[in-house]
Amino acid sequence: MLIVDSVRKTYGETHALASLSLQAHPREILGIVGANGAGKSTLVKLLAGEEREDGGTITHNDLVLSLERRRELVAVVHQEPQLFPNLTVAANLMVGWGGIAKPRPTPEVEELLQHLHIGDQANELLENTSIAVWQLTEIARALLRSAEVFVFDEPNSALTKDESQEMFEHMRRLRDAGKLVILVSHRLAEVSEICERVVAIRDGSVVGAMFGREITTENLASILTSQGLGGAASPAIAAPLVASDAPPVAEGTGAPGGSGDGPLPGRIAEMQIDAANLSICGIRGHVVAVTGPEGGGGRELVRSAPLVGETGRVRRAYIPADRRQCLFFNMSVAANIASRLNRRELPSRRQLITRRLLAEAADSYIEDFRIKAAHPGVIVGSLSGGNQQKVALACALAVHPDLLIVEEPTRGVDIATKIQIHDILGSFARSGGAVVMFVNELEDAVGCADRLFVVDDQVVQGCLDVDKSSDLEALTILVNQKLGKQVNAA
Repeated sequence: MLIVDSVRKTYGETHALASLSLQAHPREILGIVGANGAGKSTLVKLLAGEEREDGGTITHNDLVLSLERRRELVAVVHQEPQLFPNLTVAANLMVGWGGIAKPRPTPEVEELLQHLHIGDQANELLENTSIAVWQLTEIARALLRSAEVFVFDEPNSALTKDESQEMFEHMRRLRDAGKLVILVSHRLAEVSEICERVVAIRDGSVVGAMFGREITTENLASILTSQGLGGAASPAIAAPLVASDAPPVAEGTGAPGGSGDGPLPGRIAEMQIDAANLSICGIRGHVVAVTGPEGGGGRELVRSAPLVGETGRVRRAYIPADRRQCLFFNMSVAANIASRLNRRELPSRRQLITRRLLAEAADSYIEDFRIKAAHPGVIVGSLSGGNQQKVALACALAVHPDLLIVEEPTRGVDIATKIQIHDILGSFARSGGAVVMFVNELEDAVGCADRLFVVDDQVVQGCLDVDKSSDLEALTILVNQKLGKQVNAA
């Protein structure tokens, strides 16, 4: 049994955990739910031995665990994979094996990669693969550990439904082998499907628990809503819509030599693509979404869109699926935002830039984007995933772009934060900007998009008018018709 007893953790003035207590038992999968900023990620870091608690104890089989012992005992699948992009997929799994510089994959490694359906990419450099492969590699690293406790922190935010089901099977095997398994997730349907017990966290404390048949999507949503765990939805910011016939901000084609010059980034440059059949554009006043299976060309198309086919001078901002690629995690919220500002936009033109000056420059962004931080000097890496995503949005929009490119804008965030992010994107479009985004979750398209492009096999399979799709279920049916197969909509 793993026991967390009255654990406290404070970051400056922020009380991340306030006397939190819970137990994890063998032969069960424990679910942990709660809003962004509730303390879930902090709990994961403490369990993994990545940080030390300020008070309380963490014990396993009645033995108090030191940080070093936790690192040996606990394997974590992080929401943001902690991997080496300059190594191959297989090499990432064998880092630290016996001091061998280039160990050869063992049969166990090869078999696991095949089970996770990434065996054909074992020798690919990780940096050349999709975000889904990154997440599956992170899962494989954890599964290879001879650990007693396995913590899955939003492990499938970039995975398809089939890939998620395969991961759940691995979790059940660990449970049946007597391991302790913990799932931290915002996806209530999945939590109710796989977990035997669920605890809800708010403001750093456990505020509710469910067992067995009590665990349903409706009951989980009820406890999150009734106890305020989901937070309040932010109202949409009123702004006039730009005329629908406004000229394109930027247009991209999926093959070099089209309407733009130069090679396209990522793997799409290596694909054989019919430029006439693969193009998207950002239009002022509109949010354009692109969806489709990984490797089908949709994600790469979004990344390439602002680089080719443009006319005139266009200011762009880009937010990748991995927030670590666009934020300084070891710097403050204020420093992250102020680093994007033009010198003329700072409150003072003095030569010396002080912490106070950075805070003054960032204050309005923190307020407008509802970033939950005790003060502007809070380190970004200590924030919840949802608040990190809102910092990324604030940084991107601080440069006053004409066109915002964003991949998976609500990956790993709770329902309330999703609504806030949808409002931010919609407000930016209504103020005269343009948004082009790649989405795995069709909720993002329903929440704020005007059009949805369905891409597979490096071809646009169809374009849907989201306004004419009444709800998520209706849009999912239309997307499936365009793809001729199942697409992740949950």
